Amino acid sequence: MMRNTFIALLLALLLASCATLSQEKRKETAEIHYRMGSVYFAERNYTAALEEVLKAVKLYPNNPEYHNLLGLIYGAKRLYDNAQIHFRQAIKIKPDFSEAH
Repeated sequence: MMRNTFIALLLALLLASCATLSQEKRKETAEIHYRMGSVYFAERNYTAALEEVLKAVKLYPNNPEYHNLLGLIYGAKRLYDNAQIHFRQAIKIKPDFSEAH
């Protein structure tokens, strides 16, 4: 009985560490997409920027910087309603995020 409990605990810890690793990998991948989107935005390639930053948001939706950049991209594409949605989302995530105000 004690051995089964130990094995179950060990498996639970292993699964938890895998989940944490997976979450960390998602954040890293999201950051790569965000940075690529930033480069495309600076080059005024708004379509490519949008694709990259949408991937970042899908992987890690609670980053206000990602939503702020989406707002800027949508604004540059003259999709103002979408821009406003993402600026508001950035502020909702982090109320003192001054770049989105």
